[in-house]
Amino acid sequence: MFQSLRVNQPFYILYKEVPPRVEVGAVTSVSQPVYKFPGAQPFGSPQEQVVDVYVNVNGSQRQFQQLPANKETADFGVNNCFVSASRDAMNAEVVNLKNAAETRINNIGEEHQKVEGYNAILQQINPEYAEKQRQEAEICNLKQQVAQMATSNANLEKMLGQVLAKLEGDPKQQKTK
Repeated sequence: MFQSLRVNQPFYILYKEVPPRVEVGAVTSVSQPVYKFPGAQPFGSPQEQVVDVYVNVNGSQRQFQQLPANKETADFGVNNCFVSASRDAMNAEVVNLKNAAETRINNIGEEHQKVEGYNAILQQINPEYAEKQRQEAEICNLKQQVAQMATSNANLEKMLGQVLAKLEGDPKQQKTK
């Protein structure tokens, strides 16, 4: 629990960015628990208490404000961070994130099939969409044809240059001139 942290205890910070990274710091101090919303008393349930945790990370002091006092992990809104006072809890979070990413990777084929299916449905029920898709396909086809013609033209120019070079260098052609 964050309220039970002690000075020099390890503190884990996971940045859920691309690529993900983790930093391990040492707790320098923890504030006393306070109510998250002072003065407001919700009906029927006790109000959540929070603490501020100060951590030394690579020589710099960091402050993590309003962490839940009775938990050992929290999503910290700044920089899409996940913080934990427990190595095991951080390990579990990383495993969960890795599994979720692998699941998304494994489902890419299904997602492509869904996109194709949705496109087919849109073409079926929306004539404007179908016409736009037809025009885009036609433009793509025309671009491919122009690219093929440019390649063929370049090849013809190259062959013509070779023929002209042979004709200019041919001694029989020079005698007939």
